[in-house]
Amino acid sequence: MGRFAYEYGSAMPKGAGLIDQRELLANLVRVRLPDHLDPDTKAHALSSRGTTRGTTSGI
Repeated sequence: MGRFAYEYGSAMPKGAGLIDQRELLANLVRVRLPDHLDPDTKAHALSSRGTTRGTTSGI
């Protein structure tokens, strides 16, 4: 199917006061989408489970 790549971390904004560095590292800054689709590659087993009446909650 392809792989998504996530990049985290951003620079300190100009004029920013005291900011915890962990907050900057937690920022999602880019998502790279899969660049190709190979129809012969099966999807991961957990990504195509679907839902049925027996697997959903009745609440």
